[in-house]
Amino acid sequence: MLNAEQVENLRKFCPTEEEVELLKVSDLRESFNSVNCAVEEASLLVLADKQPEVLDFSKDLRSLRSASKIQMKILAEEMHTISTGLEIAKQESSNAKRDSINFWKASKTFIRSAEGEVKSLVSQFQIMDENQAALISYFGEDRFSYTFERIVFTLQTFIRKFHQANKEYVKLIETENRI
Repeated sequence: MLNAEQVENLRKFCPTEEEVELLKVSDLRESFNSVNCAVEEASLLVLADKQPEVLDFSKDLRSLRSASKIQMKILAEEMHTISTGLEIAKQESSNAKRDSINFWKASKTFIRSAEGEVKSLVSQFQIMDENQAALISYFGEDRFSYTFERIVFTLQTFIRKFHQANKEYVKLIETENRI
């Protein structure tokens, strides 16, 4: 799960809003295969020279792998099921007051505790949903047609290809230094 700080760290390494108009996430995948080697080398050289910490940007995205396992649609369905279950428990508790005062007292205690937990869970889900929407929107995509799973996959692909290009560049520099 990406938290607000991780989303902000990700935004630091993303293109500006003007650049996003030329670079949609869906276009990013197509451009991976057509990137010119010289451009990669020049970019890596500039990054290594001017901002070497940027080359380690994936450390800020450590939770991306676990985030890729989150299926927002299923999570939303589970949230609905939990909320519905709590409402049913409240109704059953009200009905139980007539039948068993001890059960009613125990169920009231459970419901009070469960309500707090459900509120916390709903709040966390809403924050995650807002972060997801902000990330998808930042890349210029429609949140209803471009899923969170797709954006995480695209980011993972970018990270893998970035590191691969960096390794190849380092090997090239080492080879040139030996000659």
